[in-house]
Amino acid sequence: IGEEFNSTFSADQLSNMQTGDVAILNANTVNSEMSTIELSINPATFYAGLMAWMGWFLFACFGGIGMAALPLDLILAFVNRPHHMDAVEFAEAQRSLRDRVNELVNVGELLKIEQEENAQKY
Repeated sequence: IGEEFNSTFSADQLSNMQTGDVAILNANTVNSEMSTIELSINPATFYAGLMAWMGWFLFACFGGIGMAALPLDLILAFVNRPHHMDAVEFAEAQRSLRDRVNELVNVGELLKIEQEENAQKY
């Protein structure tokens, strides 16, 4: 048992090639003059590999940009965080909000009157 796991790989351990294996081997050729390998693959495999390569390239670019910008974003979030208002600031904000609401209610009433006048004309 120990010899089987400790032995080195040899070609005798491979099973014989079937006809499909021979066809694939003959379809893929090596050009010894140009040192290139020609592989025949279907378009779906090619596009899947192309999209995976482009995805990793874009991930490397934008991931690096995001990691560089993260500390600045965290510092700005801390600097621009909401602060508690004292009583005077709260009263002023409440008064300005009340005035704005009253202005919007008046505009709404004017629009309602204008709409009723236009409805009476037709």
